[in-house]
Amino acid sequence: MIDQITASGITSADGVSLAWEDNDWLFNWPGELIYGGLVPLATDEPEQFEPPEDWDYNLRDRGRTRGYVDRSRKLNSSPPEQSIDELRKEYLKGPVAPEDGPEGPQFARPTQAAGYMARVNRDRTLAYNRLVDNPLLDSLNCRTLLADWPTGDRASAFNAGAQWVLDSISSEFFSAALVPSYLVDAIGPRYAAHVLLSLIDHRHSQEIIRRWRDGHWRTVAVAIDEKLEAIQDAMTRWAIAGHQPAQKPEGGLDPVITLANAVTATVAIYHLAKLGQALTDFRETARAALLGLLE
Repeated sequence: MIDQITASGITSADGVSLAWEDNDWLFNWPGELIYGGLVPLATDEPEQFEPPEDWDYNLRDRGRTRGYVDRSRKLNSSPPEQSIDELRKEYLKGPVAPEDGPEGPQFARPTQAAGYMARVNRDRTLAYNRLVDNPLLDSLNCRTLLADWPTGDRASAFNAGAQWVLDSISSEFFSAALVPSYLVDAIGPRYAAHVLLSLIDHRHSQEIIRRWRDGHWRTVAVAIDEKLEAIQDAMTRWAIAGHQPAQKPEGGLDPVITLANAVTATVAIYHLAKLGQALTDFRETARAALLGLLE
């Protein structure tokens, strides 16, 4: 845990970054993947509908007109060659602006994918850095977690901070860790510190402990406070992203992507809350152990 505290960035216990800046691409759904190609079609005529090319009309069956599908011409339904991650990062462009050609003005007809990306960029601009009402999440009575984790009088079951303090202090005097973890869990950080203090029995012990507190512990305490502040900010950023409603190109909510974004944000906030609680417990139990040593 101490390595996780002193290391730069916000990471989970297994080393995965939980910082918003390292994960915001998870919300960049590539329009090509879900709505088709991103390249808009420029033309000198307004958009108009044409009959599908794979239908053919012939006079058959006693002179009646009948349409049938030409089965020899199948649409290409193979998945994109690029991975989802690559598509997320690459296809983030809006529709091309129409230009005047030599034969007059051209009309830019964006594809569904380009329309989707234009809506995403507009919605992000309007809702930047603030929570918005998401009608889909409200209708399902669900929400992404917000930036809170329990603190205060809650009994801590995480004594890593106290264990680190007691091991470090005992190493100052005996070059070995003398207080086992099961003792800390059984009697608590403060009384475990009393046990260690009775073993030290040195007239300069208080001076050495205070010097350690003002050096090693102060550095760690400052690092914990900075990380808790960064975690709070990251949880807020994740919550904002999880509340954004995803819009279809033609308007209206896209429920699948909206819920996927909400779930992604909720999972990240859950891990951030666990890390924040672990850091808070580390700090509080370490303080309790120090208090016991200096009494």
